[in-house]
Amino acid sequence: MTHANLQAFSKGHGTGNDFVLLSDPEGRLDVSAADVARWCNRRTGIGGDGFIRAVRTENVPEVQDLVEADPRAEWFMDYRNADGSVAEMCGNGVRVFVHFLRQAGLAELAEGESMHVATRAGVKAVARVAPAAVDPRAAQAHTGAATRVEPAGPGAGAPGDDATGARVPAGEASVQLGEVAYYAVDLGPWTLPAGSDSVSDSLVTTAGLDVPRPALSVDMGNPHTVVALARDEELEALILSQAPHVEPRPDNGSNVEFVVPADHSDLSGVGEFRMRVVERGVGETMACGTGAAAAAAATRVWGGEAAPSDYIVEMPGGRVRVSFQTGRNGAEHAVLAGPAVIVGSGTAAL
Repeated sequence: MTHANLQAFSKGHGTGNDFVLLSDPEGRLDVSAADVARWCNRRTGIGGDGFIRAVRTENVPEVQDLVEADPRAEWFMDYRNADGSVAEMCGNGVRVFVHFLRQAGLAELAEGESMHVATRAGVKAVARVAPAAVDPRAAQAHTGAATRVEPAGPGAGAPGDDATGARVPAGEASVQLGEVAYYAVDLGPWTLPAGSDSVSDSLVTTAGLDVPRPALSVDMGNPHTVVALARDEELEALILSQAPHVEPRPDNGSNVEFVVPADHSDLSGVGEFRMRVVERGVGETMACGTGAAAAAAATRVWGGEAAPSDYIVEMPGGRVRVSFQTGRNGAEHAVLAGPAVIVGSGTAAL
């Protein structure tokens, strides 16, 4: 091995959903699926649920249409699953991505500001927020200023869609290794499949369930299949070492979420539920940001008109908050708020 083989990397996570991050501003590195799988291997590599490469958008031909529509997006998040397959978007990953850029000195995000990130699922607006934006029960202990989650731009949703208008407290601006920072991501509009009856459109079979369970497909820019369970005991009994079987099988695979909705909201009108998730190309993970948003959307649909518009989602890796806001053209956006942390850095052969 020579120094020419070595590439600097960082390791970060959002609620236990961990990533290997690499800076490649000029887009010069040829990263293969085999390279990603090797780096993400937990026994022989660095280890991670996913791989994120940071490239300036001007050097990424595939996103030029997005940049023309929203020139605020200076960085592209090249996200790959742990097996090396290309993925559209990762809600936890984009928070960690922004935190990585800040720590590396590649981007600045002053208190109360947002930055825009190009992804394969469109341009996403990411705002610095305080812990109270994730858990509203902590809001009374926080006295920070407020910031607006700005629209992600024409590349992120339906033409003419406007800002979510969500207001969340601003956070600290400094970045230190190991510091937990908090971000809110406008994931854009979510949709159900054409012809869906808004209750279920598929069946999911997995070890630990006695019979196949009905599920609802939700598109968050990447595919999700959400299954509601009745009791915590059912959630804990799931054996997710093998990917669940979804019928009919989605063309491009699907992330599968199992949820146990709470039968109440807290005094602030925020709903809660527990969730486990199996990510396509990865397996069971401690958390999934777009999965939490998809599960909240499905729970909102199942709950009908009385359902809350804000949810706290408890996953094995921690808690995130999902809020739903309506744009001017009527499309409902999902806003995901949660933590991000960079835990270390080093060099490895690519």
